[in-house]
Amino acid sequence: MYKFIKIVGLSNISSRNIIRVILGLTFSIAGLLKLLNIQDFYASLELYQTGFPDLLLRYMAISLPGLELICGVLLLIRIWQITVSVLIAFLSFMFVVILGQALVRGLDIDCGCFGKAELTWMEQLPVAFARAILLLTLSIWITIGAVSEQKQLTGV
Repeated sequence: MYKFIKIVGLSNISSRNIIRVILGLTFSIAGLLKLLNIQDFYASLELYQTGFPDLLLRYMAISLPGLELICGVLLLIRIWQITVSVLIAFLSFMFVVILGQALVRGLDIDCGCFGKAELTWMEQLPVAFARAILLLTLSIWITIGAVSEQKQLTGV
């Protein structure tokens, strides 16, 4: 993977900063839009038919948007970069899993990724799944960059 990153020119700090800002804005906006209407986000979670208890879905509907918003803002302002990038990678992985299971099961639902939205092509599961894979890939790359940057600063 490192060779691929080097070939496409993504190994420099300015490229990482651009991607960091894109990820930060994406997570901030997604979290904020869900926070504006938690009931709709909860309804979106129910549509995934995961079998999770109602109490867990309610907890996720309340906590996940706030976590996305906080992580996005912290990534934008470069605070706790390694911790935040690992959290964003974990969230992205969970999005891939939950969207993937819905896709495999043939559910025809709005992904709920950006709050209440009409079922446009951007919110359809195959597109949302591809977007989640892209977010996961970018977040892993940002994490690797943050760790290597930290190692350079500390000389370890």
